[in-house]
Amino acid sequence: MSRVIAVFEANGPLGASICRSLSQTHEVRALMRDARTPSANALNRSGVQVVQINYNDPSTFDSALDDVYGAVVITLSDYVSSDGYEVEIAEGKVVAEACLRASVCHVIYSTQMSVLDIIGVKCRHMDAKARVESYMKELHLPLTRLVLPLFYEHLTMPPLKPVPVQQKGFYFEIPMGHTPLNLISLEDVGNVVVEVFNQGEKFVKKSLSISGDKMTVKDIAGTFSEVLQPKRFQDKQITSAQFRAFSVPGADDLANMFDFFCRVDQRTNLELTKQLNPSVRSLHQWLVDNQNAVIRAMDAQDAPCKALMAL
Repeated sequence: MSRVIAVFEANGPLGASICRSLSQTHEVRALMRDARTPSANALNRSGVQVVQINYNDPSTFDSALDDVYGAVVITLSDYVSSDGYEVEIAEGKVVAEACLRASVCHVIYSTQMSVLDIIGVKCRHMDAKARVESYMKELHLPLTRLVLPLFYEHLTMPPLKPVPVQQKGFYFEIPMGHTPLNLISLEDVGNVVVEVFNQGEKFVKKSLSISGDKMTVKDIAGTFSEVLQPKRFQDKQITSAQFRAFSVPGADDLANMFDFFCRVDQRTNLELTKQLNPSVRSLHQWLVDNQNAVIRAMDAQDAPCKALMAL
């Protein structure tokens, strides 16, 4: 009988992708705040058990985690609300305590380093995840910390989607200067998670910083230009201060995140990523695989940006 794996925030892009990968080899329980969404219905149709949970009612967590072997924990970042940082930490603690009560054997947490602790500036979505991780360690959960980079998909949606400047021309406005940026596809994270569970205790109390590619924004633009001809892409070489001035929720957090990426080595392990998921794709491969969808995204008129899809 296959082990039961619970995935939190399973109606989000990352959680849903992980559910799809896990469902090939495990019994998956998708935990979400609203089980009536199109994403929930799609998971249900694919054979994944969908369970609605309420962060204000811990008993819903206890039943959702009954007989669960492992849990993938994703905490929801809110760039819009003034108390988003505090809420993410509080909800992460609720999940951690529920995993402890349920004696979950292996917890994989999608975390980040604390920008505030390391370089002294706030980056709420990363800092909150680091605080939740610390609490999980205090509870002595059997934890694997999974540090994810930006997703290739981020490059096709505001605020990181390139801006049209002339006929068939686009500028990337990402303040990384000449520092390479780590990236991976959403769809390639799931198979890494599957293999981490398959190898069990080997990765408990370990940190995994994964990546599918590492490129400067200039090289990213060149790769887009190569695959999406005749469209042409360039790196505008903007500064963090210029990005901070964008009318985007969380612009300060994102500017500080990019500043952190420029100043602190992320120590991602591409070789280990390939060992865990031999099919992990480079940006070039991903663009080729998704060429038509990316072209549609480039040509689309976007609604006002609400926030970056959270890491």
